Amino acid sequence: MDFKLELIAVPVTDVDRAKAFYAGKAGFVVDHDHRVDEGLRFVQITPPGSACSIAIGTGLTESPPGSANLQVVVSDVTAARDELRARGLDVGDVQTFDYPYMRENRKRPDLLPQLIAAHRQALAQARAKTGATATIILIGKSMGGRVGCHVALEEKVDGLICLGYPLCAMGDRTKLRDEVLRALTTPILFVQGTRDSFCPLDLLERVRKQMAAPNFIHVVEGGDHSLLVRKRDLAAAGETQDDLDRCVLEAIVTFANTQTLP
Repeated sequence: MDFKLELIAVPVTDVDRAKAFYAGKAGFVVDHDHRVDEGLRFVQITPPGSACSIAIGTGLTESPPGSANLQVVVSDVTAARDELRARGLDVGDVQTFDYPYMRENRKRPDLLPQLIAAHRQALAQARAKTGATATIILIGKSMGGRVGCHVALEEKVDGLICLGYPLCAMGDRTKLRDEVLRALTTPILFVQGTRDSFCPLDLLERVRKQMAAPNFIHVVEGGDHSLLVRKRDLAAAGETQDDLDRCVLEAIVTFANTQTLP
């Protein structure tokens, strides 16, 4: 049996102000605004293209204002950010970059000191745009995550997210890249596949127990180093790659919120 989520109650302090924000700024559609009496008002608002709506009003929920978190999935995060900014919303930056060897189409990566220098330069550029007090979370895939860990030893950042951390050099269980992890104090989230030969989970668990930094893990069952699951395994589990990717996104959002909320 399918269970389809249709409505989420979002507690707010000022109903009219919240309505103006969602409809006037975010571009959501106001479906209903009905006042039953002085103690009960129901406003239903739906994001464009969404099958699920939110409800704001009075007398709908006893939860405190600000306690609900909404996760919105878009096909193009840059276009969505630009559209919201055009509507006057203050939306944070997501800055991506390539290492020099990638920009120059070289197959061999730069040496670690050069990679760290390039990463720190990109971080400095991001800080120049967002301000020194902005929350900074470094996220990287494989080597990018590992280099981000090294950067966090030299720069103050609020969190690290490693998508497929390359714990074993060249997949060799005897050559661990764990020293940087044990030196960290920055909170870190590992997103790892169970078929990742570059990071066997038993070895990672051993390292995590030795780490001083708060560390968390989200496991993708059947995922390889790129967090991809074989089609036959997806079929056997009754899942799609998109389903698993959404779970990864939820884990990232949860981790990021714990680092950004006061």
